[in-house]
Amino acid sequence: MDARRRVRLKPDLSYWPRGQCAFIGEVKYKRDTGPGQSSDLYQLLAYATAAQLSAATLIYADGPPEPHIHQIPAAEVHLYVQHLNLTKPPKGLLHQIEHLSLLVSAAGEGSVKKTV
Repeated sequence: MDARRRVRLKPDLSYWPRGQCAFIGEVKYKRDTGPGQSSDLYQLLAYATAAQLSAATLIYADGPPEPHIHQIPAAEVHLYVQHLNLTKPPKGLLHQIEHLSLLVSAAGEGSVKKTV
């Protein structure tokens, strides 16, 4: 995270096509009742900032079905919040995971790197 590489960040998910980080994500194994919990969003913002990305995704194990987007103007970052529905049968869970994998793949193709 810092220039001297003394502070290490280890996000749960990252995608590095062509040697550059194109996607950062964090998975929380807890229920979220709304648009994301502040401490989790701070963590996600730190990951996006350190990776110089304009977007990052937070995935909760449970919560409202609609995704949320938080725009952080000062950092020029969008934080996406997704919730899985663990009550779905296995096919439903796989469909949700496939949807997330398409988001990761699209980030790699579009290289959403932020301009500094």
